Amino acid sequence: MKQHEWNIRPDQLKDNAYNIYTQIASLHKLNQEHIEEGLCYRNIMIEYLDIKAITCHSSDIVITGAMINIKEKNIFLESKVFEQFKKAEVEGVYFYLISIGNNEYSSNDLMEQYYQKIWETAYLEAAREYLRSLILDQKRENYLSVSLGPGYYGMRIEEIDKIFQMFQKNSIGVILKDNQYLVPMNSNIGLFLESRREVSLFKGCELCIGGKEGCAFCSIQGD
Repeated sequence: MKQHEWNIRPDQLKDNAYNIYTQIASLHKLNQEHIEEGLCYRNIMIEYLDIKAITCHSSDIVITGAMINIKEKNIFLESKVFEQFKKAEVEGVYFYLISIGNNEYSSNDLMEQYYQKIWETAYLEAAREYLRSLILDQKRENYLSVSLGPGYYGMRIEEIDKIFQMFQKNSIGVILKDNQYLVPMNSNIGLFLESRREVSLFKGCELCIGGKEGCAFCSIQGD
């Protein structure tokens, strides 16, 4: 499988990270004054961001119902969302592993910690969307799905182990712990399906396996 490392600068994500920040803040029912108050914390946190990603691509795959077989690794992934893709139209899959680094900035102030968490979530999601756009620039003739992966669209969290195995070399320092947590915590793993046509997916909430307390930080909430 072809593997590629990407370095992403925080300034490339500035506008989208802000949009995601305001979306999260709105879901938290923050008023405009509090949203503006949180902007100063971005300037502090952004100095500690170290955004890196790796992707690997395979075109040797077979989709059968809710199952996808990565033949060269002999690994099967399962999710109901795969049923919406026609076997003959899927041409490949991009697996990704992305991290914004181990943020060394810390504060004892609870409000500051709160805003910091929102900004970290915003930059991680913005980095994932930017990575998708970089791949699309190379694959203009095909459609790339939204991000799919453990915890989204009904895919079990346990599938994270299989996706982690796709990477021959982890050059960005992300570790998968026995409890299936990624370290650094501000990391994410998943996949994009490459197909010949755009596929309109059902709302991810229908198969969500998470709890309501996570809705405000969900990357597909409100889509």
